[in-house]
Amino acid sequence: MTHITVVIPTYNRADCLPKTLDSVLAQTYGDYDVVVVDDGSTDETQRVLGGYTGLIQVVQQPNLGVGQARNTGIRAAKGQYIAFLDSDDIWIPKKLELQVLALESDRDLKWVYSDAYAFDGETGQWLFLLSDLARQYEGEISKSLLLEDFIPSPTPVVARSVFDEVGSFSDIQVVEDWEMWLRIAARYPIRRVPQSLAGYRVHQRSVTRGQHPVSHLRQRLRAIEMAVAFDPSTYQPHMKLAMARQFFIAGKAMRSENETESSRVMFRTAITYAPGMLASYPYWASTFLGARLNKVFRQAHGGLKDFRLWLGSLRRRDRG
Repeated sequence: MTHITVVIPTYNRADCLPKTLDSVLAQTYGDYDVVVVDDGSTDETQRVLGGYTGLIQVVQQPNLGVGQARNTGIRAAKGQYIAFLDSDDIWIPKKLELQVLALESDRDLKWVYSDAYAFDGETGQWLFLLSDLARQYEGEISKSLLLEDFIPSPTPVVARSVFDEVGSFSDIQVVEDWEMWLRIAARYPIRRVPQSLAGYRVHQRSVTRGQHPVSHLRQRLRAIEMAVAFDPSTYQPHMKLAMARQFFIAGKAMRSENETESSRVMFRTAITYAPGMLASYPYWASTFLGARLNKVFRQAHGGLKDFRLWLGSLRRRDRG
């Protein structure tokens, strides 16, 4: 059988860890081990992990960040493949089984991922599929992935040998996983398992929720620059469009917080980088509207987003 090591970095997530670990230990696929890297937690994490003695391997380190915690987990791994899971997310029981089937169907395949769903961290309520927010691709995905981070973080399974070629996770904050997937995508095609195999927790302590859009923008722009530096021939031709999309996203976030002048700068910068990206123009124009009309614009856009999510749920019901 294909042996998999599940790498789970954690930092002060004692309240979430049991549900995460239980979802891994409930897997229908049997040939795996679990490495939890405690990245300097100061809460009850060690007490929680003590309840899983004999079922998991625990590695402790000072607080170095999630990227370094993942690297520590990879070094401790016994498996031919590495599966990644954050300590506040969960898997469905057949997650590894279905992904191993995909890997074993093509021995040249080095990594797979799947769809995932978002759930409310307080109530556990199912919210939406991540594929309803961003189209997911397979095969040669480098360009598509540079333009949008569509790989759900709790889902990839990657051949351990890949990291010998592309290197370790970087110290970049928040988007360290996207930056890694971009490096791998420049070298290897990917298979997408269409089922939703993981749950992504949405909660107030999420790192991105505490960040100002400009901080998040800087990190995503840095990830794009790192991808271009890693493989210029693959990513350089699409760099301006990718950067334009990030300024556009930041502009929408600022506009939703009524930072009108700052959002106008973001949309104008997006237009400068990619004049052909037509979506930027109505948003830029909306920043010149009065507060009342701007509110109407935001409500109309929010209603359209809700409609897309509702339409996606109907399509899934029809398929099911």
